[in-house]
Amino acid sequence: MADTSTSEVDFRAILGVLWRRKWSILLIVALTTGSALFFSYRRTPMYSSTAEVQVTPLTASQILTTNPYWTLANMDNEIHVVQSTAVAVLVDKAIEGPAGSGTLSVEVPTNTQILQIGYSHPDPETARDGAQAYANAYLTYRTRVAVDAYAQARQAIQTQIVELRNDLEVAQVALEAAPAGSSDETVAANQVDQLSSQLAGLNTQVASLVAPNITPGTLIQPAEVPTSPSNPDDRQDGALGFVAGLVLGVGFAFMRERMDDRIHGRPQLEAVVGSPVLAVVPKVPGWRKRAQTRLVTTSASGSPAAEAYRSLRTNLQFISRDASMRVIAVTSPQAGEGKTTTVANLAVTLALTGKRVVALSADLRKPRLHRFFGQANEDGLSSILAGQGQLADVARRVEGLDSLRLVTSGPVPPNPAELLSSDEMESLLRLLRSSADYVVIDTPPALVVTDAMIVAPRVDGVVVVVDADVTTGAAASHTVEQLEQVGAKVIGSVLNRFDPSKARYYPHAGRYAYRYHYRYEDSGTGDRGSNGKGRRAPAPTPDNVWR
Repeated sequence: MADTSTSEVDFRAILGVLWRRKWSILLIVALTTGSALFFSYRRTPMYSSTAEVQVTPLTASQILTTNPYWTLANMDNEIHVVQSTAVAVLVDKAIEGPAGSGTLSVEVPTNTQILQIGYSHPDPETARDGAQAYANAYLTYRTRVAVDAYAQARQAIQTQIVELRNDLEVAQVALEAAPAGSSDETVAANQVDQLSSQLAGLNTQVASLVAPNITPGTLIQPAEVPTSPSNPDDRQDGALGFVAGLVLGVGFAFMRERMDDRIHGRPQLEAVVGSPVLAVVPKVPGWRKRAQTRLVTTSASGSPAAEAYRSLRTNLQFISRDASMRVIAVTSPQAGEGKTTTVANLAVTLALTGKRVVALSADLRKPRLHRFFGQANEDGLSSILAGQGQLADVARRVEGLDSLRLVTSGPVPPNPAELLSSDEMESLLRLLRSSADYVVIDTPPALVVTDAMIVAPRVDGVVVVVDADVTTGAAASHTVEQLEQVGAKVIGSVLNRFDPSKARYYPHAGRYAYRYHYRYEDSGTGDRGSNGKGRRAPAPTPDNVWR
């Protein structure tokens, strides 16, 4: 059972990779197929014609006997004969041109003695003439070879006859010179009889030897003029280009998947962060612009994204069931990963349960939290920390949510890090902890500026938001390491904009830039933290926030 489950998981993983990289695969397939077709159309059309010759085995020993010529021929030798220089010379004479102007091909069908002699040329008639010329030249060459073999065999017999006649004359002279009745006479007589018998046999053989009807082969299929080019084959080239592109595309997809370090899903995020994933927020259909602000928990309360934020609320309430987790900071590795969206929707879902919630924008560089609630940002956190306002004055009500207060970032200061690390920030957090059930703080990206590292140790827990499209495992891991180095407690993470049917895009890079302008009044003492009278603004009481 375990092996079957593993196989199913692996198969799903493979299909997931192919689906995520489908556009890359399709692009590579389109390029290779288009290139193959382009070069195929640009190639010069080649016409091919084929002549077929059935080979008849023929040797010198067979010529001089009455045995049939059905002994199998060595077809590999016959292929080399067709491709030989001697045959090419005969072809040159036949077509009155160089035999190498076209392309010769010779094939033998399996278990046959048939030569398929093909010839390819840009001109269809020349292709026909070349194939026919090679077939005829092959038969002519083999006929010449057989005739020469016959002539050589006949000449060899004639030579033997001449030699025997000479030997016979010598033996007859010896017989005439030998004394009568002597042993020399007997030996000479026997030699004469023997030579005479051999000579008579060779004369009989020569007398019966008739030039054979030599048929080294038969032209069973003459070459014809081709009506369509055999090469290039546009369909075949396109198919090969498609297959090659598919192989390259799939290989490229898996190579990119192997090299891609972006967060794929919940298991990978938990392994990188080292803490549970509190919520997986799916991508909201139609929400394509990152700068767009939208509270899905109120505008689309029945959507999967809104349900994910309610799941985040439930998990946080479970973690803080002993009231030890009331002040929560939310950050992300880089800009545009959804931390502010998470803060806004989390604050709304908490407030919907009747809890007193404060949504605090501690992003003093590029604030966006106020846009989610349609509020102005004329004064806020920076005003409090600079002594230019009180919490009760800057805490804004949110329409329709009586238990939710919004504290915007306020005017962008020239020194946000110094303000966040001040004692006033510490006092404000203590005040909020005592006056609210939950305080959700929006902080800048942790890997871009140090502001999040300043706020993180002062809160009860930190939630790291990562984007399923752009956040890499290295960025998420480095964010957690930096938070832990300053003593912050990472309680979990949120996987934002997750789309199981459509995987990750290319990493989004950019600067987290901000502008600042001075909104502080000069008290005359040089103390920007004064209230204009040379002394600090009085600390508000907890009840002032909820008036």
